Amino acid sequence: AVTEGQLLISGVEDLETLGARVTAGMGSVQARTWYSLTTTIPLTGAQKQYTGREKTALSLVFGKHRIKFFSNSSIEYDKIIQRTPLSLLGVPLPVTVVTETYRFYETEEAALNTAGVERLGEQILTQQLESMVAPYGTISSTLCTSRQRGNALEVTLAAECVEEIAQTVPILT
Repeated sequence: AVTEGQLLISGVEDLETLGARVTAGMGSVQARTWYSLTTTIPLTGAQKQYTGREKTALSLVFGKHRIKFFSNSSIEYDKIIQRTPLSLLGVPLPVTVVTETYRFYETEEAALNTAGVERLGEQILTQQLESMVAPYGTISSTLCTSRQRGNALEVTLAAECVEEIAQTVPILT
């Protein structure tokens, strides 16, 4: 085991009879490191409930100009856009018919699948760990655990990594 800041490779050579000689000391230090990352994710979330109501709107696009035959709505909806270029006798025209279908929905709180929430937490923590270790190391093994705390799931990722921990520092003479 080593501690942060501990000198592992030195450029000072002890000559026993003549004192010390300063040389360039360079090396690589690979170490096993351990991380424990935790996140809390709510077990409820907003879910779409489609109302069954749909609205279709048409517009024409002439080059870069658009003519709308409808007005926008501020209600929550999913929009499906279909573009149909027009042609005359096989010759494409600079006119496109745009059909927009709006599927209206309401959001409501719903219970989320615990296994899915745990997978999401593990994915988030693994990405965070990779961003911490990636430049100078690799992840050897991981173990993901979770436990419910109230209306949330606490996900913990324990990981063992192999990293380059050496730091180059000047020798003060």
